[in-house]
Amino acid sequence: MWLGLRDSVTHSPPFQVGRRRLPFQASLATPVTMAPRQRPREGVAEQATRQEARDAPPPQQTQPLAQDTHSGIVPPPPPPPPQAAQGLDLTRFLEGMAQFVAQHRDAPVPQGGTGKPDPDIARAWLDAVERTFRSMECVPKERVLLASYQLQAQALTWWSSEWETTFQSRPLRQILWQEFVVSFERAFCPTYIRTERLYLFLDLQQRDSTVVQYRARFVELGRYAPQIMVDESLRNQQFVRGLRPELRQALIVAHVTDLDAAYQTSAALEANTLRTRARSAEPRQQQSSVQATLKATTSYASTSVGTTAKSGYQRKF
Repeated sequence: MWLGLRDSVTHSPPFQVGRRRLPFQASLATPVTMAPRQRPREGVAEQATRQEARDAPPPQQTQPLAQDTHSGIVPPPPPPPPQAAQGLDLTRFLEGMAQFVAQHRDAPVPQGGTGKPDPDIARAWLDAVERTFRSMECVPKERVLLASYQLQAQALTWWSSEWETTFQSRPLRQILWQEFVVSFERAFCPTYIRTERLYLFLDLQQRDSTVVQYRARFVELGRYAPQIMVDESLRNQQFVRGLRPELRQALIVAHVTDLDAAYQTSAALEANTLRTRARSAEPRQQQSSVQATLKATTSYASTSVGTTAKSGYQRKF
């Protein structure tokens, strides 16, 4: 019996696990495919940022900062060197200062305290200073500093008092150039003198001077009549009114309304008139020269005949 049982166990088919799959084994054996995860759509800004990142040059390799071997602390970087522009401004200022002193070493400086101020000298000094400022491209904040350096004698005394009282000892670079000019003209070009120059400008006439000389005087006195000089129509009328009658009439007929055109036209008419007078004077000069020659010849002949008759010399033919 035991033998038969053993034989039945021995000859029974072995248990094969791989033949029959359990439910959980079937689910594990079946491959599962998952859909790829989609990225959210990028906006225009994200696309532009990504494109700039791709187009940007690769970052430069920088050397690592040296560390302290004992503490391991990285020292701060050294400060940047001073900018070159500041050095250039200082150099230009020093060069301009030297140029200014060289040009105005012998320039007439308003002295003041001479009884009656001379506005022409004061105005000429201001014009020379401003012309130098333009030529050396002086920055506005340096103008008062340079101009006050050139004042001498009574003018220097005036500026010392003016700087302490009117400007309350402010730094010179904080004083505007126009403020300096107003104080300067108030001291060296008083109101009554400017009024006199204004009347001279209004009564200015060409008379015997040339058009070039008349225009120069017109511009010189015109600075005392700014209300007229800034208006093109009034300035032209004042210039034409002071010309000689023949030139003034020609410009009125030509309807010239511009000062430069009036100056050019009147100068051309004056030059043409002078040439015409010179040509008309040439025949009279030649006639006078011929008459003088004939008179001298006749006088010489009369003198020769009288001398011969006195000597008793008779010429035989």
